[in-house]
Amino acid sequence: MATRTTKPLSRDSGEPPNRRNAQLDALDWIPDVVVLSDARGSIVFTNQSTERMTGRRRSELIGSPIEVLVPERVRKREPATSP
Repeated sequence: MATRTTKPLSRDSGEPPNRRNAQLDALDWIPDVVVLSDARGSIVFTNQSTERMTGRRRSELIGSPIEVLVPERVRKREPATSP
């Protein structure tokens, strides 16, 4: 899993709206699962592959904590610690 902290996806991101929409459209067609979250860990974007792989609709995932994508049996284990 790759993670990266980025600027929030908002209207005031400083990028022209058409460019931002084009970037999100490109992410939507990537065959791998793409999930973007904000600094609080809330899902702000998922692509079509995420819907296919999880069986959950985008509208259901947006605003949810990222942990909802981790299977419950894995969530029950002790969380990993960073070195």
